[in-house]
Amino acid sequence: MHVALDYLPATTHAPGVGRYLRELVRAVAQLDERPNLTLFEVGGEARTIGEPHLGLAGIERIRRIDRRLPRRLVGLAGRVGLGADRICGAPDLFQRALPGTPPVSRSPVVRGVAEMPLPGSPDEAAFRATLDAERAWLTFSTAATEALVERFDRRAESVFQVTVGAEHWARALPEPPPRDDPPTLVVLGAVRTDRFPDLVVDAFDRLCEELGHARLVFCGRFGDAAQHLGRRLAFSSGRSRIRWIDQPVEADLPGLVARASALVHLATNELTPVTPLEALAVGTPVVVSDLPALREALGEEAWYVPTPPSLRHRKALPGQLAEAVASASDPAACERRRALAGRFTWNRCARSTVQAWRAIAAD
Repeated sequence: MHVALDYLPATTHAPGVGRYLRELVRAVAQLDERPNLTLFEVGGEARTIGEPHLGLAGIERIRRIDRRLPRRLVGLAGRVGLGADRICGAPDLFQRALPGTPPVSRSPVVRGVAEMPLPGSPDEAAFRATLDAERAWLTFSTAATEALVERFDRRAESVFQVTVGAEHWARALPEPPPRDDPPTLVVLGAVRTDRFPDLVVDAFDRLCEELGHARLVFCGRFGDAAQHLGRRLAFSSGRSRIRWIDQPVEADLPGLVARASALVHLATNELTPVTPLEALAVGTPVVVSDLPALREALGEEAWYVPTPPSLRHRKALPGQLAEAVASASDPAACERRRALAGRFTWNRCARSTVQAWRAIAAD
C-alpha cells in the first residue's frame, strides 16, 4: 500500500496538527508492517521545525517531495488535473492535514478531524462541503465519530476512530522536574472567549485568598479574548502573580506543565483529549471542561467543570483548583495519572491508523 500525506504543517507548525503529523509519521515508520509513505511538503512557508525533530533520518521507504513554492500554485495545478496525489505518484490514498487543501485528483482522500463547528454555527455549511470532497475520516473520540455520522450524515463505515498519543512530552523530560513553589496553574492555547479566561482569573483570585500564594500562567497567542483578558488582569487582585506568555516556545511547554501543580483546560468544543493527556503523562493534575471527548479519555483522573459553567459551578471552581494543587504533591496520584496517559501511545495511534488506511484503500 502506498499512502501520501500532506506533511507541510509538520515542518512549519509546532503544536496541533503539526505535532500530530510528526508523531504519526515517526511512529508509522517504526512499524514492522507499514505502507510506503510519500510526504507532500510543497509550500512557501518557512520550515521552522528542524530535521532532528522530525525523527526521519535513516528511515527507508519514505519519499519526501519538498518544494519551496507558493501553495497557491498547487491549487492552480489542481485545476488542470495535476493534484497533489498525481505529484506523489498516484497513492492508494491521500491524507489531508487541513480541510479542502491541497487539491487531489483521483486518490481517495482521508482526513483527521479534531475540530468541527458548533451546532447552528454559520461555519457548518462550509465544513459539510469539505466533507463532501473526502472519502473517509479519522477521529480521536467517540463524540467526534458520532457528530460526523449523526450531524453531518457520513456513513459510519467511513469514520474510523483511532487513539491519540501522549508520551511526547514525557519523552522530552528524562527526569521529571520538581514542582514550582509557589504552586503554578497553567492555561495553554490561544486566548479565546470559548476558553473562559475571565473565569480562570476570577477563580485564581479566590484561590490566592485561600492558599495565600500561587501563580497563574497563560501560555497562548492572542485570540478574540486577548483585549478582554488584558483589561480583566488590570483589576485582578492577584495580577502580580499572573504571567501571560503570548509567544510560546514549543520546547518550553513540557517543562512548564511538568513543573505546574495543575493544568486548567476549559473549552466549549473539544474533540480530542491530547492536551490534558500530555499533562497527565508528566503527572500534572488537570481541571477540564466536562465534555464527552475529555471524560471518555480522562475518566476519574480529572476535575470537571460543566460547560457552560453556571454561577454555582463558577463558585466551586476555586475549590477544585485547590484540590488539584494538593494532588500534585501526592506521589500515588501522580503515578495514577502517568499510568492512565501511558495507555495513549503513538505506536498504538500508528497501528490503528494503518489499519484504517488499509480498510479505506480496500473500499
